[in-house]
Amino acid sequence: MENFKTKSVLYFCKFALKEKCLTIRTVLYPFITATMDNGNGIKSINLDSMEVYQDKIKYSDGDFAILDNIRFLPDIKALKIGFHIIIVCMEGRLQVDVNGNTVTASANEVLFFPSNVILDNYMISPVFECKILCMTDNVVQKLLQKKVEIWNKALYITKTSGIKLSDGDRDKFNHYYYLIINEIDNLNVVFGKEIVESLLRAALLFICSLIQKTVPQKNSDNEYSGSKSIMDNFLKTISSEPIKHRPVSFYAEKLCITPKYLTMVCQKYSGKTASDWINEYVVQDINYYLKNTTKSIKEIADTLGFDNLSFFGKYVKQHFGSSPRGVRDSITNTAL
Repeated sequence: MENFKTKSVLYFCKFALKEKCLTIRTVLYPFITATMDNGNGIKSINLDSMEVYQDKIKYSDGDFAILDNIRFLPDIKALKIGFHIIIVCMEGRLQVDVNGNTVTASANEVLFFPSNVILDNYMISPVFECKILCMTDNVVQKLLQKKVEIWNKALYITKTSGIKLSDGDRDKFNHYYYLIINEIDNLNVVFGKEIVESLLRAALLFICSLIQKTVPQKNSDNEYSGSKSIMDNFLKTISSEPIKHRPVSFYAEKLCITPKYLTMVCQKYSGKTASDWINEYVVQDINYYLKNTTKSIKEIADTLGFDNLSFFGKYVKQHFGSSPRGVRDSITNTAL
């Protein structure tokens, strides 16, 4: 408990002194529609029931939302988001923990996160400006259609969380952004919603074009298209499961395929087995709970679906090279 508190204080002071930042752990506070912390202090959020917050955001209809002001938001705990986010940093600096891993963005940089990740420890510089787009899984799939594979490969396979924008790219995104804002005022006209969706699709395709130029694409479209839906759905399924520590057969059954075929698809399109992917997501969850919560080791083992504390300890030792207590105790040293 003391190590956790010490780590939190040192971590904040180190960042704040360097960047003269203000904490704002609530970039997405208006989207909270349900509190589901299950004892771990993490709130699950989605884009439903946004009408009450219309005076604080640019737009929301339950499928996508737009905002650019985050300074009015009050303090809350960690958030598990039920939607995709694109954050374009126009000025200043943003830092946030994503599943326990710290990512940052400065001016002319874009952060993007898939649904079902945990965001925590938000910090922004005193001078900060951003543009934020939030979309559900269905909206991303509908708007990007076949091009969704670019988005999925970046977020789920290469684990890309951000890219750098040129001044021209930033201006072009701003152009799309303000076109969307302007057309939102005309939603009641004939084809108003279709126009907004078309502009939003254009903005998404623009981001995907930047991703494709920046992030290595291992397979051609034709090569990847054959079983892409299996790979995409597998990674989405792992991400959405509260307990990810499951056998390959559990996920294969959900996808209505055999475990052998699922592993073959994973190896072909990512170079990793299905078990490798499952372990990667489980390790992320373990890392988050050990380093960012005060739950006991036993509580964490229970939360993540391990049958007993001994097996959990062996699993952590195998993947972290240390015991659960050792991983937690290392927080203070890494914070200094």
